Order: sequence, then C-alpha cells, then structure tokens
Amino acid sequence: MSDETFADRLRARADLVVPAFDVDPERVVRRARTRRAVSRSVALTVTAAVVVVAGAWAAPGLGWDPFPRRGPAWTGAASWTDGAAPTPHATSTTSAGPTAPTTPTVPTYWYARTETTTSDGTHVRETWSSTERAGLWIDDGDLTAPGAFGPRDVLGRFRIDGQWVEMLRDPAVLPTSPAALAAVLYASIEPDRAQGTDDQKVFTRVHDLLMSGGTLPADLRLALWDVAAGLPGAAVADGEDSTGRSGRVLEYRAHEGDVRWVGDPSTGLLLERDEPSGRTVYVEQHATQEIPLEPTIEMAGCLTWETC
Repeated sequence: MSDETFADRLRARADLVVPAFDVDPERVVRRARTRRAVSRSVALTVTAAVVVVAGAWAAPGLGWDPFPRRGPAWTGAASWTDGAAPTPHATSTTSAGPTAPTTPTVPTYWYARTETTTSDGTHVRETWSSTERAGLWIDDGDLTAPGAFGPRDVLGRFRIDGQWVEMLRDPAVLPTSPAALAAVLYASIEPDRAQGTDDQKVFTRVHDLLMSGGTLPADLRLALWDVAAGLPGAAVADGEDSTGRSGRVLEYRAHEGDVRWVGDPSTGLLLERDEPSGRTVYVEQHATQEIPLEPTIEMAGCLTWETC
C-alpha cells in the first residue's frame, strides 16, 4: 500500500465521524509513517526481551527455570518415578541435609561358663547376662531346656548420704573407695534382711554384687574385694584355685559356714567360689554380643521381666 492510499483511507474514515476540515496530506503521511515505525519498534523490543529472559531462565546453571523439562509424572506415592522429589515450600533457606540411617544398638551380654561340683556331681552352666535385655542360661549344653531371667539392671536398695535409694540401677552412684563403700554397705543393713551379724550381712551383700560379674565396672568389683578383706575375721593371701590359676584368695566364716574365694586381682572377677553348698569354678567369662537363643518370658516362668 502506498503512502498516499494510506492517507486517503484515514481521511475517509475521519470524515464519517467528524465534521469535514482541511487536512494537509503531507503532514498526515509523515505522522502515519511515524506511528507505524513506533509500533514496529515496540513490538520488536518486547519480543526480544521475552526471548532474552526466557533464554536466561532456561539456560543450565543460570538460575530458576519456570518451564523445566518435566520427567515422568508423579506416581502419587512419597517419591517421584524419576527419582527427583518435589521441592517443598520451606520456611528457611537452610537445610540439614539427608539424615544418615541409624544402626540399631546391639546389646552386650556378659557370658560366664561355670562348673559347679556338689554331692550330686558336676554340672556346667552357661549364662548370658545383660543390663539392657533379658538373660539366658543353659545347663550342660542342653538347648532344648533353656531358662531365662530379666535384665540385671537393679543393684538393690541402699542408704546413701542418709537417703534410701530404692532399686538403684546406676553402679556409678556407689563409691569405689573401699572405706566409703563399706560405710554405704553398713548403713544399708536392715534388721529383717539377710542373716547373721552385721559383718556377715555386709559380706553377703558383697557376695551378691560380685555375682553380677562383668555387668559391674572393674573399679567397683575391686573395691568390693577390699571391703570383704577388711571384715573382722577375713584372711587374704596370694594363692591358686583348684585348676591351678593364680589369684587373690579370701577366706571368711560366713553365716552359712566357711567360704573360700579366689579372684583375679587385676579385674576383681571371681575365679572360684568354695562354699558350704559346693564349689563353683568360673571356666570362662567375657563380654559378647552373641547369644544362642532369644530369651522368652515363657522360659523364665514369670509374668513380666521386672519380676524375674
């Protein structure tokens, strides 16, 4: 279309809506050219801007992409089929990162293999004791008739600093100084519990605690030996058990009769107990995380583990 034709059409349309007046064709042509040039410039500018911005958004590594390349559709489960999870609307710009999977804690058992000789003969018993889980015992290797007991996590009732502590569970509460430990044990004597003199009752308490073996810390075991050795009438010397193992020998007249213990002087673990009821030799004892059978409440014959 020529400039003149374009001007004629504009003038014809103007005549339909406004009164006729003189128009300078040259001025109309110049204005028409100007308007068309401006329209083309604006259109080109907007188009270029959209292309530039869209290209910047979509370029890899340059920021957020408002039109990302979509992978497979979301399955509706808690994960995406292409392995990428949707980004949640977070309230913070920081992230703690993925949580490492936790490894279940495997309980540690104290294993002891003993041989007890009585008038009925010699019997072998294996025990697995734990402060966290129920324990297990097996006699003479017979896995068809096992027994069980509750966690060995209660040390007893003690009077400490003038206050009674019921069902003490933390051995760290007990002092490891022999004099301080003896004071606690004497303060914890109760008239209606145990038999014999006060000294013999303290000896019985030492016996019961040492029977816990490796579930007690070594410094407490050694302190218990020192308490027993300090009792009136106790005799202590170096010697051997019935198998020839060297150890610390303690002899004492308990309420039940004469007692002879042999212990490891470095760990405080019992090696042998020679008592009126019979002789028990600790053939093997150590910590382990393996147990041949899972203890059950039916094996224990109790209603709850707390009562076993």
